[in-house]
Amino acid sequence: MTARVIGWCALGLLLWQGATASGQDDLAGPDIEVPAAAAAPTSPIGLTNEQLTRRLVALELQMNALADNLTETITQVGQLKGEVNELRDRISEEIEKQRQILDAISSVDSQGQRIPRLSAIMNDSPEFKQDVTNAVNNALLQEGTFEIINKTDSYQRIYVNRTEQGVEAGKSLTLKVPVGTVTTQLPGKSLENWSITAPSYSEKIEIVPADPPVTSFQPVYYYVLP
Repeated sequence: MTARVIGWCALGLLLWQGATASGQDDLAGPDIEVPAAAAAPTSPIGLTNEQLTRRLVALELQMNALADNLTETITQVGQLKGEVNELRDRISEEIEKQRQILDAISSVDSQGQRIPRLSAIMNDSPEFKQDVTNAVNNALLQEGTFEIINKTDSYQRIYVNRTEQGVEAGKSLTLKVPVGTVTTQLPGKSLENWSITAPSYSEKIEIVPADPPVTSFQPVYYYVLP
């Protein structure tokens, strides 16, 4: 019984294989020519679509890089503008401070020129007043010259600041005297004052002959007897 079953199965398998081979031959049919692969389409500029696509992608990347650089440059320009504005504000503040200082220490004269306001500053600052006083005193001369010229034909005596001096006839004498007022007096004459000040810090006087006395002559009348 078992042998029969195996035989029938083997027979069925052989029949199925034969039918399958015959069906494949029927399906194959006549030979068919397969056309060659079509050429890749090209663009009007002589590039294939694939090459054109690659170039467009590269161009897009370059444009994106340029856009990023432009954005960074705009940001840097904005920062620089902010720094310039800040510097301008600081300069304006410094100019305003200097103007206030200038107004405090100077004033405008009739000719529109700035002149120091020394009196106002001296009133506000005793130290500055003392400094100016010392500077002025150091700048001014402490002594001057006083020249006496004797134009007479005799030796002359003269008192200068109450000290007797002598000048030979036709000669001159130059004395060092303190700046300020100088007093002189000739014998028998009244006291006279002279000023020794800037800018020359000098003075000179002349001793001249006294005017001759004026005499009047009365007419003399003679009578002649006939």
